[in-house]
Formats: sequence, C-alpha cells, structure tokens
Amino acid sequence: MKLSEIAGLAVHGIGKKTSNDATRLQHPRILDAFALVFLAGGEGTCESERLSRSAICQGDVLFLFPGEMHLYGPLPGTSWKEQWVLFSGAYPEMLDKKGCLPPVRRSGEAVRGKIAGLLEQAEIQHQYSWLRTDCTASVYHALLMILDENSGRLQSAHAQGETAYMQQLLRQHLLSPLPVSAYFRTDQHSYHTLRQKFLTRTGLSPKQYQMQLRMRRAEELLLWSDLPVGKVAASVGITDPLYFSKRFKQFAGISPVQYRKSVTAGLRYPPSEPSGGLNSPGSS
Repeated sequence: MKLSEIAGLAVHGIGKKTSNDATRLQHPRILDAFALVFLAGGEGTCESERLSRSAICQGDVLFLFPGEMHLYGPLPGTSWKEQWVLFSGAYPEMLDKKGCLPPVRRSGEAVRGKIAGLLEQAEIQHQYSWLRTDCTASVYHALLMILDENSGRLQSAHAQGETAYMQQLLRQHLLSPLPVSAYFRTDQHSYHTLRQKFLTRTGLSPKQYQMQLRMRRAEELLLWSDLPVGKVAASVGITDPLYFSKRFKQFAGISPVQYRKSVTAGLRYPPSEPSGGLNSPGSS
C-alpha cells in the first residue's frame, strides 16, 4: 500500500488548463475516479447525473464522481482557467456517503486564493516521488477548505481523515532516529497542535502510538525470525537493547527472550497492564 493511501486519499493526477471552444470537453465523459475542478477564471456550464445543466463561474468547484457521466465547459466563444485533481480512496468515498461532496460548491472569496495556492503547491509536489505524501496533504487541506471544515456534516469525516493522516506520518517515520516533534507537523499545524488532537482522538500521544507500532513489529520478528534481541531492537528503530527490552516488557508483560521461548514451548503469556507503561501520562 502506498503511503498516500494509508490516509484514505490517493492523488492520481493534478494540473491546470485553459479551455475554449476547441479544447473544452466536447462529449459526455465517465471517469474511474473522483475529480475536483476549481474554476480559477471565466464562466460556463456543467451537467452530470447528479446535476441538471447549471451555470458556473469563477470560484466554483465541481466534484465529478466515478462511474457517472458529466459534461462541462466555458460558454461558447469564451475561455476559462481551471485547476483539476484526480483522486480516489476511502476518504472521498466516506465524504460522498455522508453527503459532503456536492456536484458544485461555491467557494468564498476569502479562501479562493488559498485554494488555488494549495492546488498549485500540490501540482509541484506531485512531480516528485519523495513529495507525494506532501501532495496528498495539500489536496486534503484544499478539500477541507472547499467543503468548510467547520460544517456540521463534515466534522466527523474530517476528524477521521485527519487522524488517519497523522497515523500515516508516524508509520512513515517508524524507523526514524529523529524525535517525533521533528516531523509530526504540517504547514497548517504545529507539533503541539497535532499532538493534542491525536491524544484527544486516540488516547495515545504520537510517541506512544509509534512505540506500539514498533512493539507489534518486534513481536512479529520474535515470532518469525531468528534475529537476536539486539537485532530485533535495531530493526524497529531502537538502538539500545536494554531500553528495547524494558519497553517490550511494558508492552507484552514479559521480556523479548521470554516471549520467544513461550512461543517455542507452545505457551502463551497473557499481556499484563504494567503501571507507568506505554500509556503513562508522562510519555510524550
């Protein structure tokens, strides 16, 4: 699975174009994915299976849906400028199911420049494989801005998508030697803001969540490999074997060596709830 898909949003293509009588869409079309079309200048019409023929103008955003016929373009004898994104995933499917994706959305004048800027930024990021996750984040924030993240219907979908994106960041840096605060941030939110949101929604701090991911990976390595404990520790991003053994015991209730022996012997030790363990308030 691609990192961009962990958050339930995969960007397949993004760009901009100027359409006129010669270059506009001439016949009804069906796409395999969702599409967003932001009208940066001009006016025209749009129609689809969800929308009767309607006038659209600068600042409007069209949402096109997979498997549904649509046709749009500038008025005859004129041209318009558009920015577009082709995307798919569980997140837009959830938004659609909750009724949060209207066929046409009028963006407020105060945010139009920001939407255009985010889409421009995402287009540049999409050109480089190592910036694809940042591209996903830019499109994600553009969607929130377009749909108004303070609207009632969008809040639950927004929270789920944002939490999934934060989990994505932690998975992406699972083996990173950097402190969580170095990368657990976005252009829109500081580390402390994201940390508080993550803690509120999951009951774990980012560091606690990442440690759980590391310990689950360590369990797999202890079960299915012959790596010594020190190598297992290094394989999950922990350089100190003693620290690793301490954290693993807090997680599983027994030491890594005991855990491996219990499997070999066909026994199963029930995990305990250690005092001051991975979920202790002092963890950050």
